[in-house]
Amino acid sequence: ASLRDIALVPLVSSGRMLGYLQVGHHQRGGSPFTPEELRLMNIVSNQAAADAVCVFAFQAPRIGVSVPNELVAEYVRTDPERLIGYASLDPTEPGAVAVLDRAYLLGLRGLKLPATYQGWHPLDERAFLVYERAQELGMPVTFHLGTTPHPSAPLEYAHPIHIDELARTFPRLRVVIAHVAHPWEAE
Repeated sequence: ASLRDIALVPLVSSGRMLGYLQVGHHQRGGSPFTPEELRLMNIVSNQAAADAVCVFAFQAPRIGVSVPNELVAEYVRTDPERLIGYASLDPTEPGAVAVLDRAYLLGLRGLKLPATYQGWHPLDERAFLVYERAQELGMPVTFHLGTTPHPSAPLEYAHPIHIDELARTFPRLRVVIAHVAHPWEAE
């Protein structure tokens, strides 16, 4: 692993420095982190001087990307006071609620949903059971909304207008729109 495999974007909220650490964008197949990868990730997250760092799993096998929930949970256990793990799953697949429950038991406290990369619409009713369960668990759901460089990722699924209906349907669901929903940020 190298630092190019690890993306970090610092965030500020209510005067507190937060951090965003994307563990990687390469096929891992569930193998554990090497000591060198853990060392590099800790260096990057420590340099952010962040009070908290969100670590995202990312499941999008359709485009060849898999950062498994178990891998993120393993990393979060290295600094549980500061690292906040986010699960990822395809909410339209059978058994998705069970995957979410397992991720919660692993200690992951949020959910990252890259609908564009997984090929489903945010208002697909098959996803509603996952939204309902995330709402019950108090897990924030971060939607990957915005332009994507992958040719098989439909931009239509990234439009933030879909979140309006979702928020009305699930009023207690905590929703985060990632990537400023580019190219619609001016709207």
